Amino acid sequence: MKQVIFKAKGMLCSGIRLNELCFLTIREGIIQTISYDMPDFSGSEIADFRNLTLSPCFCDYHLHFSARARTAAESIGASLLRQGIGEAYEGGDKGMAGLSVKETLRGMPRIMTSGYALYKMGGYGSALGRGIAHHTDAVTAINELISCHVDYIKIINSGVYDPESGRISAGGFELTELKHIVDYAQERGLKVYCHANGLKAVKQAIDAGVSAIVHGLYSDDEIFAEMAERKIAFIPTVHAFQSLLAIAKTEAARQNIEKRVDAHLSAVNRAFEHKVRVLPGSDSGPGFIPYGNAYIQELRLLLRAGIPFVEVIQSAATATLTEGAPADFVLLDGLSVQHAVFRGQLLAQHGSHSAKIVNKIC
Repeated sequence: MKQVIFKAKGMLCSGIRLNELCFLTIREGIIQTISYDMPDFSGSEIADFRNLTLSPCFCDYHLHFSARARTAAESIGASLLRQGIGEAYEGGDKGMAGLSVKETLRGMPRIMTSGYALYKMGGYGSALGRGIAHHTDAVTAINELISCHVDYIKIINSGVYDPESGRISAGGFELTELKHIVDYAQERGLKVYCHANGLKAVKQAIDAGVSAIVHGLYSDDEIFAEMAERKIAFIPTVHAFQSLLAIAKTEAARQNIEKRVDAHLSAVNRAFEHKVRVLPGSDSGPGFIPYGNAYIQELRLLLRAGIPFVEVIQSAATATLTEGAPADFVLLDGLSVQHAVFRGQLLAQHGSHSAKIVNKIC
């Protein structure tokens, strides 16, 4: 297999240098060299993307698969890969569809699945997981999930945003229950991501010691200061809330959504200022939140919230580009993915930025 040199106008890696020509040498799907000086190209093929920025592949930290995804797994995987998403955290389905999709895709992209989510019996969550009446039920459920080789635990500790009323629907655990569940999972080496909306629910999740807050509507500066101190990540899913405009039934609902999105963008900015690790998650799964495209919209909203471009990319990146690592990366025009490369193979092309490639990349 021949050596290929990718040429780009800038590279987002450990030593960030934008708007400066860089060179990535690849052989047999592995990065051989990273340089800002033209390497010896004798016998090499040149992939010239001098107008694009080269970045590590992305991680979507929150999406969902339903029963329909079992038969559409390859199509979903292709949609994710086309947008440079090399890893995705699946947030639960009552039928554990994520396990099936993970097996089908076999690492392209890599799926981190929670199997099914745990929710308080009688509250929100029946479509995503198993109802828990007492924390002992959670012990049984977590043991089952461990036997299924899940990658992390997902807990639902609130309801969802209702655009008509502007309120959060019913759901969530008492703090003592939540702490028992989180402790049991973490003692077995599993991180816990927590769906939480509303100040009380988010505060409970933080006090219980979760690893990440998903959604986090109505969080304030005190919450973010505590999240930063405890190193709890924030996955705000702003685009998912914005997408509710597509299904809003009244003008009042549309106005509520627009106000909540603006407030959530402000909260994202404050979280970033408090040095909370803000991670992009699309909440894809419903038809009005498409896989892949919704994730790029989430990145744009993080940028709109005031997070600098480089910081947005670093929060999205699955890894740092280093010599000896798999040649998995994206070529960007701003935040638009023009090409995705996995194991050195050019998988997708978008827009007008075509590469001038000597011979054929193999």
